[in-house]
Amino acid sequence: MSRFCYRSHWSDDAWSWLDTLSVALFADEMYGSDGSGARLCDASRRTLGGTLSVGYDWPMERVPATWGLRLTAEAANYDGKPSVGMAPFRHRALFLTLHLTLQ
Repeated sequence: MSRFCYRSHWSDDAWSWLDTLSVALFADEMYGSDGSGARLCDASRRTLGGTLSVGYDWPMERVPATWGLRLTAEAANYDGKPSVGMAPFRHRALFLTLHLTLQ
């Protein structure tokens, strides 16, 4: 499922990814139930999309590490919503990443 938010606003008491990460990693309740602030989506479109990722890692000699390449492609088609003036559009993205993994 792919989601596109086309109208949003800032809310001082919204729950953010930082809050989720803090609780998950540190079992911390420092933000309370109100959250630390985040953008909330007022209007969005959802559609089926797809992601394909392929990669390979090569070991490095005499070093406990590997380096690799990863190619990732994403695609989704969004229908229009005339009541809010949103035209239909397609999302396409292609990423090539080079990474180093230390062991």
